[in-house]
Amino acid sequence: MTLASSSSPGSMPSFPNVNRFLRFLMTIITDTWKSALADVSTRWPFFFLVLWCTALSFTLILLARFITPPSSACRPDGTFSPFIGYSYWDASGFFQVTLAFGSFTFTQVKIIDVAWDIIIGRAGQGILAYFSWSTFADYATVSMDTTPMTYTTFTTLFIEHGPSFTSAYRLIRDFMLYRRLKSKIATTWIILSILFVFAWPTLVAAMSGYSPETGAYVTDIKGNFVPYNEFQLLAYVIHDGNRINLTTSFPVLYGFSSSFPSVNILISMANYSPKFPQGQWHQSCYYDKSSEQDCDLVSDISDYVLAYGFNGRSRNVSQWRGQTLQQNSLDIEPFTVSEQVLTSLHRRQNFSPAWWFESNVYTLQNLQDNGACKTLGESFQWGFSYIQLFIVLLTLAIWTDGMCLLRHHTHRFQPLRGQPERPRGVRPLLLLAEAIEGQLGASGIDPHTKTNKQLGRHIYKGLKGGSMSFEFPSRNKLASSHSVLHWAKRNLLWLLLAAMSVVFLFVLYDLQFLVLLVAILSAYIIGTTGKSRLFLATLLVLITLPLWWIKVLSLRRPGY
Repeated sequence: MTLASSSSPGSMPSFPNVNRFLRFLMTIITDTWKSALADVSTRWPFFFLVLWCTALSFTLILLARFITPPSSACRPDGTFSPFIGYSYWDASGFFQVTLAFGSFTFTQVKIIDVAWDIIIGRAGQGILAYFSWSTFADYATVSMDTTPMTYTTFTTLFIEHGPSFTSAYRLIRDFMLYRRLKSKIATTWIILSILFVFAWPTLVAAMSGYSPETGAYVTDIKGNFVPYNEFQLLAYVIHDGNRINLTTSFPVLYGFSSSFPSVNILISMANYSPKFPQGQWHQSCYYDKSSEQDCDLVSDISDYVLAYGFNGRSRNVSQWRGQTLQQNSLDIEPFTVSEQVLTSLHRRQNFSPAWWFESNVYTLQNLQDNGACKTLGESFQWGFSYIQLFIVLLTLAIWTDGMCLLRHHTHRFQPLRGQPERPRGVRPLLLLAEAIEGQLGASGIDPHTKTNKQLGRHIYKGLKGGSMSFEFPSRNKLASSHSVLHWAKRNLLWLLLAAMSVVFLFVLYDLQFLVLLVAILSAYIIGTTGKSRLFLATLLVLITLPLWWIKVLSLRRPGY
């Protein structure tokens, strides 16, 4: 008798099914790993392109939206003003160091300046030239299939490896007078790019520099230069202070002038000086215990003048800190009072902002007339002209985008059939020599019997600059979709992820989302298939998990 095997409805699936599923899963993982590894091995430079573009864009946004001039009375252009209102876009700061950092000796700041010019200026020019000439040569290879170029253009793009004034001049001359490339836009772009790379060291040197470190000073009534932050913002003067155990003409001062030298900020901070209903102080009212007493006095005086008015005009009995004052109220003169007091008095403007120093009152006009920025010893600051820095970075971003588009257009064509690579190194010399000898021979000219000047005259007059083209088999353009909408539909998920990262970055101001954005863009650009991109995105996000964990731990600390 044979027993048939059966499984109850609640039994586990048979082991062969589980093994089949595991083998299927391992096959998917293995294929995905191989696909991702193949993409990374050939397309890894795109990761650094993503980093470069992200850093460049983030820096531009940071400069445009979040970098604001300091509130110091010494403005970035070296002028003195007790008001906020300086703009980095002021034309007066175009050739001045308006975005300065640090405090250095002359030797230190000179070393920084020279190192900047060498590393960023000269070495940076070499890097820009390398990528420029490589891209130009690739595009010229594509263009020469249908449009020959002159000998000079061929020499500049395939044999020379860097910009110069003469190379730019020769290209412009040949493009305008003899033969241009296949596309007018590409021809113009190459000329502009060469000029940009050629001028790069000059631009880098011009936008940076150093200047003496300065401080704000005001000439007092004795003719001495006094640091501006030693003048304290004056709230009231109690002319009969002796009635309440104070001195005659007692100044009532705010306790935060040394930390906030701008008039705009000082007056706005005065609005927070009265006590809150809970009896607590706004943290800006005091910065040490000595200032706390000033805040108490300002608050009590504000309450008193709301009840009895200014300048001793009230004839009634008044109360001051539990003390009964007969006859007139206190003779209090207002200068800079809080918004709460102004609102209660139905005033829109403050009285007359003034400062106190060594028993003397200095009006706002006194500060403006006698204020100046003086150098502080032999210390220097190093930095940039904000306008020039922004223009150079924006131009660099445009250059990066243009080179990426030109390279993308070039790589839409299939490689040269029957050729190992585009001509480079010694091969362009051989091609150029063959072309010159053949075309001169066809014109009946023996190059060995002519001087260089005679050959040049014949090439430009008789041969119109010469004709260089690659006699390679014709190549077809790779199939690609020209529809941006079609591309967006196919990559909607990646666009949404990138857009969400950008939104969270600027809403929450959290750089963790910048790292996430780099991971998403890197996975999309390096990966060529959906599986490869998903694997790379997951891997890059897992690598950034420690950063998120550190952020979570910091938020759990006391005080957050």
